[in-house]
Amino acid sequence: MGSSLRDGFTLVEIIVALLVFTTGALGLVAGSAVVAREIGTNGLRSDAARLARSRQEIVHSTCRSAQSGSEVLGPLTSFWTVSPIESTTVTLKGTVSYATPRGGRAEPYALTIECP
Repeated sequence: MGSSLRDGFTLVEIIVALLVFTTGALGLVAGSAVVAREIGTNGLRSDAARLARSRQEIVHSTCRSAQSGSEVLGPLTSFWTVSPIESTTVTLKGTVSYATPRGGRAEPYALTIECP
């Protein structure tokens, strides 16, 4: 008897397929935006760590004559204090601040440095 053959898709099937595809594409775009923002923030965090390490090396090399201060380097702002403990030891405490898409962030550091 008669078999019904169907060629193509119905309008409802096409609309559902487009809806599923669009939802997936929007999810990928939103995920990409989050990843891009986090990569930028991690880059700033890495730069802040390098700036703190650089300050540590400067204080270590000038140990007894090192002084407290501040510095602005691009988007990073650094404040530090140097306090002598003994004639051969100083304490370095500082903060590196920077702006992120979620607001300002400050990374503190503190260490004791033996003078050569």
